[in-house]
Amino acid sequence: MSVFPGGEGPLMGDGPEPEDPQLDLYAHVEHLSRQEAQLLKIGEHERTAHQHERLKAISAELDRIAEHLAERARRLGRATT
Repeated sequence: MSVFPGGEGPLMGDGPEPEDPQLDLYAHVEHLSRQEAQLLKIGEHERTAHQHERLKAISAELDRIAEHLAERARRLGRATT
């Protein structure tokens, strides 16, 4: 392997590896969770209407994701409840 860009040879394959959709989903959930935490730090009466709506949308999306994961766990026989 070369220390120069482009000199990696066969170890690099035919191009960049395809992105892992699971990593994208994980990053999306982490992003939503961070946004939710930031919005929750703002007092309920201090939030703008836009912030209230965004918090509601984030909550609904995280709930949908959690339900999909719970359904998947049930379907695969991995449910914990």
